[in-house]
Amino acid sequence: MPKIIGKLRHLFFPKVNVDVQHDMDVESIRNIQHVSSVAAIFEIITLSLYIPTVQQFDRASIINILSVLYCIFIGTAGCIVSILFLKKKAFHHNLASIFLFLFFAGLAAWAVWNGYREYNRGGQMITFFAVILILVCFVPIQPFFSVLLTAGIYYGLIATLKTIDGAAGIHRMNYSVLALVSLLTMIVRYHSQIRTSDRAVRLQKHNEQLEYNNRHDALTGLRNRYALNEDIKEIAGKQLTAFMVDVNYFKEINDKYGHAIGDEVLQETARHIKAIFPESMCYRYGGDEFLVLDVGSKNEKRGSYSFSTPVVPDGNVLFSIGYVDGTPNTSDELFALFCEADVMLYEMKRFTHAPENGGHDRRKNR
Repeated sequence: MPKIIGKLRHLFFPKVNVDVQHDMDVESIRNIQHVSSVAAIFEIITLSLYIPTVQQFDRASIINILSVLYCIFIGTAGCIVSILFLKKKAFHHNLASIFLFLFFAGLAAWAVWNGYREYNRGGQMITFFAVILILVCFVPIQPFFSVLLTAGIYYGLIATLKTIDGAAGIHRMNYSVLALVSLLTMIVRYHSQIRTSDRAVRLQKHNEQLEYNNRHDALTGLRNRYALNEDIKEIAGKQLTAFMVDVNYFKEINDKYGHAIGDEVLQETARHIKAIFPESMCYRYGGDEFLVLDVGSKNEKRGSYSFSTPVVPDGNVLFSIGYVDGTPNTSDELFALFCEADVMLYEMKRFTHAPENGGHDRRKNR
């Protein structure tokens, strides 16, 4: 019994990931945009062809015109609201659900009304069944609510037809089968869309991760040389400052503590660089050397910085910074700017490594 209850709960109230649900909402709203725009255009054409044929605007013709105008209103409103949703991109699921419900209910009410009118004239209720087909195929709603809405549509039509002749012209068995098929189709359609959206979201996240890995250094998380080559297109011709950063005595750290500790030092250095240059583009340029590009600002950070880390117990880690300002227009000019910043970096390193500035003592501590 608990298994049956669990399956029924999953059938009518499936749990959906937030990203998957958003993808489903976007797809449903996009479907409504297409359906409502086509419906509005079709009804506008119908109205423009119908009005010239009216010889006398009696009650029947006015009702026909109002019915078409209502459909045009539903279609136009659905199209406009859909465009606003899709333009916004980030929207709450509850708002999307309310919109789907209102569109579904509004179109369903029009279908029931037209079904009643066609039946009363001895017609085949083509409009009603066409609208049901559209709703079943293009407007998926959570199964529990789709059951309520579908039952409401079919029961609502029967209730209105009973006022004419007791719905004597309806074959109850065929009508019930059609209602059941519509209901099951909506449930299957919703679960199918969950699977489709889930695959789409997984693929998108996988591609985003591949793109991230392709542009970022695996050890430090900073951008890599590939990303730098791509970013050159965006920064060419802009005023920028190029900073070169280098870890002092990094070889001694590696030799004394091992490469695993050296990797942790590089990671810690990268975190400090991002803290010093929070709004800039930071790259691991190679080995223990880093590059920072600060576009459009006059950031004058230079000199030497140190930080303590438990992985190097006998002293602080020191890194030096050199920088150059420029407005490079080509990749060659940009890389020339990097070379100038590198020269300034090594002038700073010569200063910090000099004996009078404690350079030998720091080396001995390593």
